Amino acid sequence: MPSIFDLPHLFIVFAPGAGGNFLSGIFAGLINKEYSDLAISESGSSHTTISKKFDVNSDLSMGTFIDDTSSIDKKIKHYRELFSDLIINHPIVSWTHDFNNIELYRNIFPNSKIIVVTQYTDAEQLAVTFMHVIKNLMDNDVSTAIPISQFKSIQKIFKEDCINVLRKKMSETHINLIFSDPKYKNIVTYIYLKRMMGWYGLLHLVEDVPKQHFLEIIKYGTSNKPYEIDKYLNSDCVLLPYSSIMSGDVHVLLKVIKNVLSRELTNTEKIFVNDNYYKYRAKQNLDILTNSKMYYKNLRNLNVERNINDN
Repeated sequence: MPSIFDLPHLFIVFAPGAGGNFLSGIFAGLINKEYSDLAISESGSSHTTISKKFDVNSDLSMGTFIDDTSSIDKKIKHYRELFSDLIINHPIVSWTHDFNNIELYRNIFPNSKIIVVTQYTDAEQLAVTFMHVIKNLMDNDVSTAIPISQFKSIQKIFKEDCINVLRKKMSETHINLIFSDPKYKNIVTYIYLKRMMGWYGLLHLVEDVPKQHFLEIIKYGTSNKPYEIDKYLNSDCVLLPYSSIMSGDVHVLLKVIKNVLSRELTNTEKIFVNDNYYKYRAKQNLDILTNSKMYYKNLRNLNVERNINDN
């Protein structure tokens, strides 16, 4: 029986909002030969492998969010000792938002495959940012990889951050109305997106402002520079551009899967991937996928600045 360290585990590394949970569900289905429909929420999330995050015996990700408290060497030693006690005799599919873990995977699991979702274009970066906001921060029912109380706290902190910006422009009564009445959802969405783009340094892509230059900050286990990932990559990584989801062309994904599995897919597997891909994409906000800049500008021009300042 092969050692847990010799098995061809599969790890997916991606920024929040980049569809890595969906990809994990696809690869888990292929690896485990379970070809059922993946669960997809109304907001477009497909967090089908989340439950394994709470069980160390089912997840080998070595941390879901960024952990900069220990050195790579200390982490390698820690996880080697931790995993040596586990009894696992089949490949595991897991994922992380921590790109530092790529080095851990290669050192601890030399036969593993590492898929990295990339966002090199402006369109990809905007789309993933918007998806993160809408599918995570604005969805109160989203399944999370951390205790729900902790995630609710993060949602609350981000909301308060947005409210603090609005306090410079309007009364508490008006703010409470905007966040409590569903008819103002477009305003809330606009506020959230603009705030997140400011945090990520992307505001110049949609507003007439200079490009921001700042140091990387790790906050709540995520980076304010989630798309600057080249320093983490190595020649073993299999790159999957987020545009493969944006474009609506499943063949890009099929080509990556073939590369990862080092074989042709069966007809049953192709149908499984194809059906879930188009089902997943249909649940996404297609305005964001096809033209994120226009989506944002339409939000802004529809109501937002006028309503914020005049009501």
